This record gives sequence, structure tokens and C-alpha cells, in this order.
Amino acid sequence: MTTFSGWSFYLYKLLNQGLYQLFLLDSISIVLLGVLAIGLGHIFAKKLNA
Repeated sequence: MTTFSGWSFYLYKLLNQGLYQLFLLDSISIVLLGVLAIGLGHIFAKKLNA
């Protein structure tokens, strides 16, 4: 299983178990970590090209 499909399956299981708050928290966390990784990559790339 890839990372994305693993997250998707995990979030799907949370929904099926009725753990809506945990689903929402995990979904937001995944998005924020992704945005953080993109931002750090952008900063790193700018330093390499400077």
C-alpha cells in the first residue's frame, strides 16, 4: 500500500467507526503537514539556487 492509500484507508476506517472528530483532526493534520513539507521544500530550493 502506498502512503496515500494507507492514509485514505485509515481515514475511511475512522469514518466507519463513527470517530468523526478524530477523522477531522487527522485530515487537517495531514493537510497541514503536506503544506509544511511544500513550504520547507520551497525554502530549501531557494537556498540552493541562491
